Amino acid sequence: MLKLIKKKLFLIKAIFWLIAIILGLLQAWSNRYSVSTGDAISYLDIGEAYFQGDWQQAVNGYFSPLYSLLLGLSVSVLNPSSYWQFFVVKLVNFTIYLLSLVAFELLLSEFINYYNIKLSNNTNTQKSSLIIPNWIWYVSGYILFLWSALKWIGIDNDTPDMCVATLVYLAAWLVLRVYARSDHWFNFIGLGVVLGLGYLSKAIMFPMAFIFLGTCFFSVGNIRRSLPRISVAFLVFALISTPFIAAISQANGYLTFGTAGKFNYAWNISPGGIEPEEKIAILGRYGVGHSYYWARLAQVKIIAEIPNLQKFWQSNDSTRSQVYKVLEEAGAKVLVEEPGVNSPLDYRSIQGWQKLKNADCYLYFLSPENSDRRDFK
Repeated sequence: MLKLIKKKLFLIKAIFWLIAIILGLLQAWSNRYSVSTGDAISYLDIGEAYFQGDWQQAVNGYFSPLYSLLLGLSVSVLNPSSYWQFFVVKLVNFTIYLLSLVAFELLLSEFINYYNIKLSNNTNTQKSSLIIPNWIWYVSGYILFLWSALKWIGIDNDTPDMCVATLVYLAAWLVLRVYARSDHWFNFIGLGVVLGLGYLSKAIMFPMAFIFLGTCFFSVGNIRRSLPRISVAFLVFALISTPFIAAISQANGYLTFGTAGKFNYAWNISPGGIEPEEKIAILGRYGVGHSYYWARLAQVKIIAEIPNLQKFWQSNDSTRSQVYKVLEEAGAKVLVEEPGVNSPLDYRSIQGWQKLKNADCYLYFLSPENSDRRDFK
């Protein structure tokens, strides 16, 4: 009977793994020559900069390094032509997707094991009707995984989001493993490594790391055993995260673990120097579907868009001056740009572009009456 149950569970997992791999391949292949966001170009450029030793361009507080390093390593090893570069990006995304599938399997299996242990320790037979079979946990778990991984993240999404999901699964697995089965030192060392890589994949994982460490601390159940183990996990996390924190802090001139949060708040919520209901123009196109989400939050009105950023900056001063004049005559008060990695920042500052607080975003005030609002760095 036990062999039959194990065979049934193995068959369920095999079917879902096959479905997951096929659907992942289809999504990757159907988007093999496309790019989901302009950030993908930046990640490729930064990855290339790392492997060329161009640290000035590689160290970037907005773009976390792990995804860039994975892209840079893949491009360096495979050496694709420009035509195949986006295909390599999708290949990296698919590989990360497979790793996330493995990580989720570890978490789900650990959860089911914990559930079964709790059931075996429960002597109340009246609750037997509430027992959930293992196959239901596996089916519902894999359906949720496929929905979140392919619908809400997507292999076509050229960002570190799948990396973050993978590392969150692993961190949750290790915390649950410590709570349910073993407080072995290797689990805490592994947690430190996973949380460190999590931070290198996205800055939000830096504060989240302390939540995982705190949860793991109380999961041991014995403070005298927990404190040295958590200290080791924190030390490993610090050894991985500190070099990048030091690098971006030195580059920015102040202590920071990432500028993405400041940028997103300033860009999406409260762009300094722009008043609600003010008319603005956009330099560059920011993606289909969510291009103007930040504008709705900031309560500003976009009346014009210059989609070709590169062509704009390659134009001469006279042409750009005419563009500024046309935009001003149309009623725009400010021209807003989120620069890419290769944008001419020094040149733009000479021409009157102003940096938005500590965010990697620049504004150009078109109307003379707004000149008193230009000091907001």
